[in-house]
Amino acid sequence: MTTADQLKAGLAALRAIADAVRELGSVPSGHIYAAVMGTMDITAYEKAITLLCNSGVIRKSGDMLHWNLEA
Repeated sequence: MTTADQLKAGLAALRAIADAVRELGSVPSGHIYAAVMGTMDITAYEKAITLLCNSGVIRKSGDMLHWNLEA
């Protein structure tokens, strides 16, 4: 069962990833994963990237992540 604290942590992680991509414009996905790998495993990271891509916030081209929204 997911707790409220786990949900908050997950949303904070999504926000942090999205903010990093927004600030950089485009970035290799591996660079972002290297920054978060101490707090999430690769499966959780891939799910986060999928959520952000499916929501239209970012897009993925090969290994590159691109900010997909207007400033």
